[in-house]
Amino acid sequence: MPAFGSPRLIATLGELTALSSEATPSRIILQIPELTLEELASWQTKINTHMNACGCGEGAASLLTTLLLLLLTAFSVWSVVRAHPVQFGIFALVLICGSVGVGKWFGKKRAVGKRLHSITALRTLLAMRSSEPRVARVSEQPIITAGGVK
Repeated sequence: MPAFGSPRLIATLGELTALSSEATPSRIILQIPELTLEELASWQTKINTHMNACGCGEGAASLLTTLLLLLLTAFSVWSVVRAHPVQFGIFALVLICGSVGVGKWFGKKRAVGKRLHSITALRTLLAMRSSEPRVARVSEQPIITAGGVK
C-alpha cells in the first residue's frame, strides 16, 4: 500500500476494482493498456477530481442559504428577535454551524458517489472491451499450407 499522499498506479482491472473498497490515495495514475492515451487522461482526470473532495462548495452553499433564511426570519419576527437577542443569536450560531457541517458532509459523500460511479463506468468499459472479439494481428494469424495449419 503506498504511503498517504503518494499517487497510486492502476494498471489492471483488478487494481481498479480494489480501488473501490480500499482507502483512497491522494490521486491515481492510470496505465491500463486497453485504453488510448486520450482515454487514460480523461478517465484519470475524472476519477482524480473526486478523489479528495472536501465538500467546501456544498458547505458554502448551505451557509449562504442558512444566512438568507435567518435574515428573512429575523425580519419577519423582528419583535421576537428584539425581545430575545441572545437566544436568537445562539440559535443562529448553532444553525449556521450545523448547516455548514451538513453541507460539507453531503459534499464529501457526493464526491465519493461520483468517484465510485466513474470507477464502475470504467470497469464496465474495460469488461466490455475484454469480451469483444479481438482481431488477430498478422503475426498471430495461422498460416495455412498444403500440409495443414502452422
